Amino acid sequence: MFCGFIHKLSQIDIWFSRQRKLKFIGSSVLFVYEGTLTPWRAWIKNKDLSSSNMQNSNDQNTSSIPQNVSNDCSVLKPGSNDTCSLCGLDKYVCTEVLTKCDLFRIVMIDFAHVSSSEKEDTNYLFGLHKLINSLKGLLEVQITDP
Repeated sequence: MFCGFIHKLSQIDIWFSRQRKLKFIGSSVLFVYEGTLTPWRAWIKNKDLSSSNMQNSNDQNTSSIPQNVSNDCSVLKPGSNDTCSLCGLDKYVCTEVLTKCDLFRIVMIDFAHVSSSEKEDTNYLFGLHKLINSLKGLLEVQITDP
């Protein structure tokens, strides 16, 4: 579940890294998850997230993983050892989560204090990076200690 939110937050990060018109003060982020934890719990219970085992299980049921991830989701960011560089999960697990990206939604809310700016909103980006790193830490704990 954290994987999907990390990828969604990375989309917001990309937008904020590029925009130079607005400065947000005191806004909030709403997390919405409309799914089930069953597939994730199965992966954790198995605890064998190696790419070879995930590949073997995916070979048996490749119809569940589309070739292209929806444009609404961040694409998988290949890292070292067949892991996603954004969330750190095995690329096959991450791809499976991202195929269900419509279950994850992040919405920015509370825009009472938005002002014009010609600079990067470093304060918002600082908070966003802290949030992403916190979710990565929770994901790591969930993987190592289900």
